[in-house]
Amino acid sequence: MDFAEKILTMFKIDHQFDFIDGGNVGISKRQQLQRLRATETIPVDGLMIGDREIDIASTHANGLEAIGVLWGFGSRAELLACGTKRMVATPSELLEMLQ
Repeated sequence: MDFAEKILTMFKIDHQFDFIDGGNVGISKRQQLQRLRATETIPVDGLMIGDREIDIASTHANGLEAIGVLWGFGSRAELLACGTKRMVATPSELLEMLQ
């Protein structure tokens, strides 16, 4: 189980996601998303949930939408600076937004 899966399981929201991939060592987030799009692992209307600028920038570079979350390592200022349009402070807010 990768780190992203562990976090989502800890918050008991892992079942809300069709797909979870925390990435691989040596592959940039942008490359990871590009590969996932090319293999149709994630659809063109897929949604990235991220806590850092690299998540949001990589998502936008691959034509996807993103939601910034404030319970990770990034800050509100970092997420706003990279163009995050939607942001939530808690897992329960995320669930509300996704419904």
